[in-house]
Amino acid sequence: TDRVSSPPEYVGHYVEGLFYMPECFFVNDHKQTYSELLHDNVTPQEKINRLAYGSLSPDIGTGFVMGAFNQLHKIDPGIWRTWMQAMKRVENSHIWMIRIHSRDPEMNLRREAEALGVQGSRIHVTQGYNEKEHLFVKAAADIFLDTPSYNAHSSGCDVLWAGLPILTLAGDKMASRVAASLVTSIGCAATIARTE
Repeated sequence: TDRVSSPPEYVGHYVEGLFYMPECFFVNDHKQTYSELLHDNVTPQEKINRLAYGSLSPDIGTGFVMGAFNQLHKIDPGIWRTWMQAMKRVENSHIWMIRIHSRDPEMNLRREAEALGVQGSRIHVTQGYNEKEHLFVKAAADIFLDTPSYNAHSSGCDVLWAGLPILTLAGDKMASRVAASLVTSIGCAATIARTE
């Protein structure tokens, strides 16, 4: 583990003995697998092209796109309310999610958005993408919204490699602190929120 995912003051909550890595414990091979994205520069027109490629309406490309690419079951009512409050404050903002399973959550998500005062048409859910194209497409978002109850792990590595900042909240459990560890390890701890 590492000192952000498992702070030393939490050691008493573990049965296992902890071995601390000097940086983030969560490793990946993105430099080898997705090396073509290393120098990727997403211009405004390229953003629109990638959103269209990802089955999103190109007109949202002129707005602020918040990617919420974790599995949808990680979204709890509290974080959904927080996201809707953010959307009310950010003009022409949209939330983009990925449908992992065959059930279509879009109608329910739009209804919940409307109940909180956000136009349902600003919620977008697309099918998943194959391994080679998913980072290319997701790079069109402007920021990644993490889920605090169970943080992004591999999804966090993915979006960081795609060039997106992660807005996260570190919880009490290891699974709710991994994204905080990821952003801390690359010098971006300022994107760790203190409250919802």
